Amino acid sequence: DLLEPYILTGFVTYFPRFPRSALSEAHFAIHTDQHLPSHAAPDAQAAAHCLSFQRGLTEWVAFLHSPDEFLSSGKGLRNVQREIVEPLRPLRDEGLAVVDVPAIYFTHG
Repeated sequence: DLLEPYILTGFVTYFPRFPRSALSEAHFAIHTDQHLPSHAAPDAQAAAHCLSFQRGLTEWVAFLHSPDEFLSSGKGLRNVQREIVEPLRPLRDEGLAVVDVPAIYFTHG
C-alpha cells in the first residue's frame, strides 16, 4: 500500500470507510445514495472531524481535496514553512483561526 510507510510513522492517519464510522446513519444514507454526484461527498463532516481530531496535536491543517492540488504563489512556492507559515505566525498569535486560499482551476480545451 502506498500510504503504509506514512501511516506507520504517524504522518498520515487513515480512517477506513470514513462515512460509515464518523457520520450518523441518516448522513451516511444521504451520502451513499447512488444518485448523488461525487462532489456530494461528506466534505464538511470530514473537515470538522479532522479539525476536532487534530485539536491540540497539530499547529496547522491544510485541506487539499484532490491528489493533484497543491499550494503555490505568484512566485512559485518553494518552502511552505518560510513562505506561508512564518508570515502567518504573528497573526495566529493574535487569534487568527482560518486562512482561506482561493483556488484556480485549469482546464484544457
